[in-house]
Amino acid sequence: MVALTSLLALISTTTSLVQAIPVERNNDKSDACQRMIGNIAAYKPSTVLACLKSIPFSEQVRQNVMGTVTAMYGISIFQYNQLGDDEPALNQGIDVIKEFARINSSTYNSDYEFQSDLSQVMYSLNDGHHAWVNCYQTAFGTSHYIPIVAIGDGASEKASIYIAPDVETFVAASGVGQFYGSLGIDPTLLAGAKVLKVEGKDVWEYLDNVAIPGAGTYQDPEQRLTSLFSGYSASGFGGAIARQPGGFTVAQDFTKDNITLGIQLASGEKGDVTIPWLTQWLGSRPFQYPTGVDLFNGICTFSDNDTPPPVAGNTTETGTNTTDPTTTQQPAEGSETANSTMTIDEAAQALYASCPVENFARYQLADQYNPLLSTSYLGGRDIQFYTLRNDSSVGVMYVPTFSPEGNNTVACRNRYVYDAYLGLRNLTQAGVTKLLIDTSNNGGGNIALTQWLQRLITGEKYLSYVNFQSLLRKAPLSEALVDAHIANPDAESGSFSPSYFRNGGNGSLVDLSNSTDFFEPGQQRNINGQTLYTSNPISDSLDNIVEYDETFNLSDEAPFPPMDVVFTGNGLCGSSCSSFTNFLIEYYNATAYVSAARPANDIEFQSFAAGQVTNSGNLYEEAKAVGLNDTTLLPELIIRGTFSFALRAALSPNIAPGEFLQYRRFPAQNRYSLTFDQYNDIIGNWEYVASKVFNKA
Repeated sequence: MVALTSLLALISTTTSLVQAIPVERNNDKSDACQRMIGNIAAYKPSTVLACLKSIPFSEQVRQNVMGTVTAMYGISIFQYNQLGDDEPALNQGIDVIKEFARINSSTYNSDYEFQSDLSQVMYSLNDGHHAWVNCYQTAFGTSHYIPIVAIGDGASEKASIYIAPDVETFVAASGVGQFYGSLGIDPTLLAGAKVLKVEGKDVWEYLDNVAIPGAGTYQDPEQRLTSLFSGYSASGFGGAIARQPGGFTVAQDFTKDNITLGIQLASGEKGDVTIPWLTQWLGSRPFQYPTGVDLFNGICTFSDNDTPPPVAGNTTETGTNTTDPTTTQQPAEGSETANSTMTIDEAAQALYASCPVENFARYQLADQYNPLLSTSYLGGRDIQFYTLRNDSSVGVMYVPTFSPEGNNTVACRNRYVYDAYLGLRNLTQAGVTKLLIDTSNNGGGNIALTQWLQRLITGEKYLSYVNFQSLLRKAPLSEALVDAHIANPDAESGSFSPSYFRNGGNGSLVDLSNSTDFFEPGQQRNINGQTLYTSNPISDSLDNIVEYDETFNLSDEAPFPPMDVVFTGNGLCGSSCSSFTNFLIEYYNATAYVSAARPANDIEFQSFAAGQVTNSGNLYEEAKAVGLNDTTLLPELIIRGTFSFALRAALSPNIAPGEFLQYRRFPAQNRYSLTFDQYNDIIGNWEYVASKVFNKA
């Protein structure tokens, strides 16, 4: 094979992403920002970096940002856990406050360098709930389109790494086919090629020492490894199952223009292929900023009509839905939805009319491998149900998300509620007696939906235990927010509203009153030599679950015995998905059989299990609603950006009583490596897992 070492070639074609992506041209303009102006969709990362580094550093911006994030981090529940942990897989080992002090005293040549340093500190926690999302991250994204997969024989202790066999799908759908062709990069030739080296290092050396440390999101390094590979997901695609390229194809910065892979083709021929990183401008209009100052003013500052902080691109979920409770009586404005005169099936049809599904996804599966087109499919979209082709007694509940359609409408959330009920009904009517629950790449969402699934699967057991107890951190800001809610009982409910919670679980379905100060007397615990002051134990309100029980007239009997409920997937199940799996682990003794690149190593199958996450935007909205205007407690950002963090900690009731679930390790009992057939055929993979975990006697 010819070694491909070209830098970014310069072509310009149509503006359609699907057809061909317009790429930066060479020109005579010396200023990097000026070179970016025009109808160009992608640039060399080094060009973007040069433009960003021309933005002057501002001490005023630093003091405002650092003062704000320090104040908000003061109510983060996991600050002291993040200092260290006895379990190496969960150990973060980062003193965030010391890092804030370092950033406050460091010398920076540009605002970009300052903000990137802060973002990297939060990212290095490897916790999907903690982040400083700066204005540059929402304006640019850097990627390539040659994903990799880990393939073994099912029993091997460590898989081998290959270019994804469906790499042509990624290249074609991303609009880079013509551009790659100009560089001599042929995806048909690369499909299924074995990866031997990355950037001159042995592939496993690169993954362990470069890729995994920089992968973020998951504390467990084996989960971070899995996140690098191509997989499947239905989240964000209107229920259409599709490929997702994996973290190996995404760069967190703009420091490299290319990545070089040493590969071996099926023929045995070896060589190098150099793939360009492409940085895309994510703005709705063509890039129009001739200088770094113009760029900063355009994407980082508020206009005269803006009220801080209306941050574009803010997709951080909240563990509790604090803006619009999921009910079956609240229709999305202007849309048809369910009502009490309809049958359950009629109501479901009405909700599908209000929240229609999509059958298109960017990286579509081949028809023969698309589970939605198979005879095994038994309904649902944001949650899906299947029987197996080779064993009709085994059903699959595929749970790709708890955030249907981004939680944008009540109708979409209600569609999820009905799909879950009807899907399980369809499974039992089909004679299914054993259940696989696939949570691959589920990043969480609405906690009420996790509670609903828990209720459906466990029957009366759910109402007996009524979910986890949790704690909020006691600090001046959090106490002030509770006091403000008590003083303004008619204010909109929020994360600190007493009536949003029950008193510590204990089997009670009674919500706290608006006058209850759950920080009094409070509790304290020692973590890593530090004293954490917290609220009294509280639990989520179950108003939605009680209402659903009445709507569907549920049986108190669990549809499947605990021994016949098994989790599967790739181990990437975070936030409220983790709350869901943890509940079935703690109260239902559920087990897991998970695909992994290194089956010999333990891997978690849930992650960042906070009881609730919040962000700066949510805090500002809640403070405004209750009339809290103390900027010494809650400073206002003067630039665009979002700071997010874990607000509440859920407590383990049984396996590690009183410990925070997020720091209670529970690796999958069984691991295996995917084969090429299992990577291609999702239902075939489920059939393999079922053959291993369910007794056929």
